[in-house]
Order: sequence, then structure tokens, then C-alpha cells
Amino acid sequence: MDARTYRCANVDSDHFLLVSRIRNRISNAKKFLGKKVEKYDSEKMTVPEKQAEYKINLKEHLQELAINSDDSLDSRWNKITGAIHKTDKETFGKASKKQPNDWFDKECPEATEVKNKAYPNMQQLSYTRASTDKYREAQRKKKQVHKRKKKQYENDQVERPEELGQQHQTRKMYRDINNLRKDFKPRLTVCKSKN
Repeated sequence: MDARTYRCANVDSDHFLLVSRIRNRISNAKKFLGKKVEKYDSEKMTVPEKQAEYKINLKEHLQELAINSDDSLDSRWNKITGAIHKTDKETFGKASKKQPNDWFDKECPEATEVKNKAYPNMQQLSYTRASTDKYREAQRKKKQVHKRKKKQYENDQVERPEELGQQHQTRKMYRDINNLRKDFKPRLTVCKSKN
């Protein structure tokens, strides 16, 4: 439908960014059947203070329930599970999603920012040799920082199961080993047929 080049966009290349607007005819069908299961922070469940707090809170919540003998089995079950979930949420809290790029710390965006500032400077000076060299140097430093941080993070991930094995935390050890063995899997979306 429409196409345009952006000369000032920084895409780490000597080419210019081309942006085009297209029209897609395929629609993705996303259906969520059922309720999403809430995960609680399992790390806090191993702390003895949190376990004691959980027992006290659960006892209080169960005593607050008004379970009658007239209630059906399902309603009793729903009241009890509701009390347990409420106690879990209050005591342990929801499990936070781990960021995939844990290695991306303060130093990485700083190096990227230096490179991004060098790019418009290079454009303003009409790609002179000195400005181009400055930009390439900033780009090289950025790549070095990112590579070093990622490699350090991967080495730490490999050493962590060994430490957990020495501490006799086998469940965590095998969970980490399985996470290391997993390959990248792209998310699949399904197209809905006419039938």
C-alpha cells in the first residue's frame, strides 16, 4: 500500500531503513479455554518464617469460613480452595516472570546509547572518515560489552547446577539443567479455517 525510507533511523547498517505498509488477509485465532493457573513464588515456600506465617494465615482463613452441613460437597470444596488460594497470594505472592535477558544490565544500555549518539553525528558530518570511525568504534565497543555480558551470564548458568548439586537441591538443579538444554522455540499461532 505504501513505502517510505527513513534516512535518520539507526539500524546499524550503511543501508537506510525502509518502512512499508501492507494489508494482511490472514487472521489469527487465539482462544484461551479455561482459566489461567496462577503460579505462586515457590522460592518463598522454602523459607521457615514464611512457612510458619502461612500456617497461621491458613488457620485464620479456614476459621472465618462458614461451612454449613447443608452445603453441597462442591460448595465446601470451593470455599476451602478459595481460602487456600487467598492465603497463598497473601503469604507468598505471585511468581514473577523471569526476564529472558538477565545479562542486559546497566552497562549494556549505556554502550548502546553512546553508539546511538554517534550515528546522527556521523550523518550530520556527511559521513566523514573521522565521524565514521568514531561510530564504528562505538558500535564495536557496544558489541564487545554485549558479548562479554552474555558469555558471563551463560557461564554463571552452567556453574549454578553444580552449586545446587553440592547443596543437595536436586529439584532446582534438574530444573536448571533442563532450562539449559532447551532450544529456542518460536511461538506458534494457528489460522482458523472456514469450516
